[in-house]
Formats: sequence, C-alpha cells, structure tokens
Amino acid sequence: KNLVLNAIKTLTTILFPLISLPYATRVLGKGGLGDVTYAESIVSYFALFAALGIVAYGTRELAKKRQDAQQANQLISELMLINVVTALIAYAALAVFIQLPSFNTYAALLWVQSSIILCNALGAEWYFTATENYLYITVRAVIFQVLALIMLFCFVKTEQDVIFYAAVNVFATAGSGIINFFYLCRHVQFQPLKSLHLKQHIKPILIIFSTNLASTIYLNLDTVMLGYMINTQEVGLYTVAVRIVRAISMLFACISTVILPRVTYYLGQGQKDKFDALIYKTLNFILLLAIPSGLGLISISEPLVTWFGGSGFTQAYRIVSVLAFSVIFSALNRVFAWQILVPYNREKEVFYSTAAGAVVNFVLNLFFISRWGAVGAAATTVISEFVVFLMCTFQCRNVISYRVVYRYLWQYLLVAALAVPIAGKVVQSLAVSAFAGMVVQIVICVLLYGGGLLLLKNPLMKECVSLQKT
Repeated sequence: KNLVLNAIKTLTTILFPLISLPYATRVLGKGGLGDVTYAESIVSYFALFAALGIVAYGTRELAKKRQDAQQANQLISELMLINVVTALIAYAALAVFIQLPSFNTYAALLWVQSSIILCNALGAEWYFTATENYLYITVRAVIFQVLALIMLFCFVKTEQDVIFYAAVNVFATAGSGIINFFYLCRHVQFQPLKSLHLKQHIKPILIIFSTNLASTIYLNLDTVMLGYMINTQEVGLYTVAVRIVRAISMLFACISTVILPRVTYYLGQGQKDKFDALIYKTLNFILLLAIPSGLGLISISEPLVTWFGGSGFTQAYRIVSVLAFSVIFSALNRVFAWQILVPYNREKEVFYSTAAGAVVNFVLNLFFISRWGAVGAAATTVISEFVVFLMCTFQCRNVISYRVVYRYLWQYLLVAALAVPIAGKVVQSLAVSAFAGMVVQIVICVLLYGGGLLLLKNPLMKECVSLQKT
C-alpha cells in the first residue's frame, strides 16, 4: 500500500515536468530556462546547508521511536529547532552571496527560489516518511502539483516571465511545507526549549550532511560549472536532458524512500531475516526495471528530447544518451547507501563513498566541460556514479550476499539487450510520427522484455504477473 501511494505521488512529480518542461522550453527558450536552472543549482547548496542531514537522520531515528509518543515529540522538537536555526543562517549567507558582482544579476531568481529553505525546515517532511503517512503525502502532493500546473499556464506566457516560472517551480515544495507545519502543530506536542537536548544529534547529522554535500556536488556542480565555464544556453540544453533522466530515476527513489523506515524498524526490532528479505527483493526489483530503462532511454533519446524541448533542444539527445547509464548506478547506490548502510549507523562509509564521487566529478569536469561542454558534464556524472557504486559495493560486502543480489542479472541484461533493438527495428518499419513511434517502441519493448523474463521463469516477474491477476 505504501509503495503504491508513494508511486502515485512520484508519478505526479514526474508528470509535472513532463507537461511543464515542453511548455517552458518553448516559452522561455534556452536562455530563460538556463537562468532559472543556474539560480536553482546555486540555491540548492544553501538549502542543503539548512537541511544538514536532518531528513535521513530524522527518518531513521523517528522510525525507531515512533511507538513512544514522548520520545517522538522530544525528537521532533529538537530536530525542528536545529533546522530552523540552520535555515536562518543559510538566509544570512545567501544575502551576503548575492552581493557578489557575478551573482547580483540573479538576485530576484535566487530570493524566489530560496523560499524552499524555510518552508522545508518548518514542514519536516521526514516526519511523514518516518511515520509512513503516505496517504497524506500523496493527496497533498497531487493537489499542489495540479495547482502549480494551473499557475504555470496562467502566469508564464512570454520570455520575460522567468521569475513567474521560478515561483511556479518552488510553489509545490513551499506550499507543502506550510501545510505540513499546520498539520504538525495539531498532531505533535512540541516540547519547551529548556527540556531540549540538541548536542546528541549534532555529530550524526553533520556526518549525513557531509554525505549530502558530496552528493549534491556531483549532481549539481556540473550545472554551476557549465554556466560559469560555457554559458547558460548550454545549461539550458543540459537541463532538458537532466530532467528527463531524473524523471526516470525518481521512480526508483520512491522505492528507496518507502523502505527506509521499514528496514530501520526491522533492524531496531532485531528482525534481520525480514531486513534481508526486503533488501534482496528491492535490489532485484530495481535491477529488473533500471536496466531496460537505461537502455531504452538511449534508444528513444532523440524523439524524446524533441518532444520535450522542441527543435531548439534537439542536440540534448546526446546528453540523454550518456546520462542514461547513470539511471542504473544511481538506483543501486541509493539502496546501498540509504537503505543498508544508514540503518546500520554507518554514515561515515556513505560519506567516504559519496566524497570519492564528488572529487572525481570536480576534477573531471575541469577537463571534460571545457572540451565537450554539456556532453562532458554528463560523462563525469556517470563516472562519478560508478565510482560511488564501487565504493558502496565494497562497504556493503559484509552485510549482503552479492551472489543473491545479482543472481538474475544475466537475465535482465540478455533480455533487455534483445528487446530494445528489436522494438526499435519494428518501429523503423512503421510509417508513424516520431512521437507515436516512441510510444509504440516503449510498448513493444515492455511486452518483449516481460515475455522474455517469463520464458526464462524469472521469479520476480512471475510474482508481478500473479499480483496483477489478484
């Protein structure tokens, strides 16, 4: 039930860029979209500092203590106070940063997008994840995404409406944070300041923050460096590609988000057998979906980019083709790091892995971006994800059995490697439009892939089919 609800919420989050991005690229052009994304990537660092490691830490700790109301209220009060303080510090730092000549021209965009900093602190989304209140999360997300779409079509109509587009982009997040705060005021008994003990949380929060910082560096630094080393038009091309690929990656993120409180609870209760069973099934399910997703994305990259961005963004298909490989590695990394190592209180290992990826990303970007532009930035992202994958694989070696994890990997690789090109050849023989051909290719690929796995008697695919029948 929780997975289905979170999948619905994730799908609405994916549908928003699917609908809004094609519209925005045509109205704002590469320059306007690049400006918004450039400012967004800068704000992300201040938002990251404000959040510290509270999201992952709060989810984990509250999942352990949610059965005890007093302990839960104490924890929530302490973490929210820390978060509000860091948010105010982040705003002060942003105010100083905006005075720099290179960034002063983006001041309005930066202030608009920074609204998420305080709203995230007050909203405490981690509370709803830890308590597995996915019905509330899903309903709220759908409502705000629909409202954001309506605002987009009402207020973003010309190239000059860049500020309005930035406001629409943060509306769902900021609005959700405000609604969350009123919900928390009704359901949580906040403790008096004198009874709060903040020091105990600082060290684990800072370790997770260091991990998040390293992760954000290799996910967002390429955008900042592209804007600084090339221009914001190149950022615009890169943005279209990144948003397409991240829309796919978000499907796997929803799986990880749902299981974190559950695996933490199992470990807290000493139920290692249930922990192992859930982790193995999750990793197997991710491999089943991520491999054909990555290969399929390469196959349909050109018509997909043209549909998303229009003819002015056609060159971005090369970027999508490169980034497609990151879908597989990022999906596995998320489970290794946040669903295996973090529940075991091994945040340091996650930090080392992510930091290695960040260093590789920065160093390679210096050379790759200057030579290949956005395609080079995409390549460094894939290489960085692979480095994190190798590190996490090493760190998890004493927790899980890779023989179990990769038992059916050969099936997914074999069937996907056959299904994707066959579907492409079939579409090439049809006299249909590019968009229709893309849809037909996806349908054929899904049928061939699912059918191939059933022929090989893949247990997870058989289980999926049996669930559909019931």
